[in-house]
Amino acid sequence: MAELKKCWRQKVVAEMTAAHLQQFAREMGTSLSTPDALVFLNEHGRAYEMWKLMMKAGEEYIKNKLQESHRMAVRTATQVQASR
Repeated sequence: MAELKKCWRQKVVAEMTAAHLQQFAREMGTSLSTPDALVFLNEHGRAYEMWKLMMKAGEEYIKNKLQESHRMAVRTATQVQASR
């Protein structure tokens, strides 16, 4: 994995814009105008559903990383105690 630039953050914001939807449409071999992309995004509660999915994915990612961190800390503490 490439080295990531380290920046201090107090929050993480993810967004899906009309430009993203237009790119996805192009990748699927079709086109979508900006107004059509915005209508699509806001129809049938799609924007809210996507927001909930993004929040859930972020929550699961953080919990997984916290678990990994906890396991490493426990392993390290066990190794330190074993070496005494």
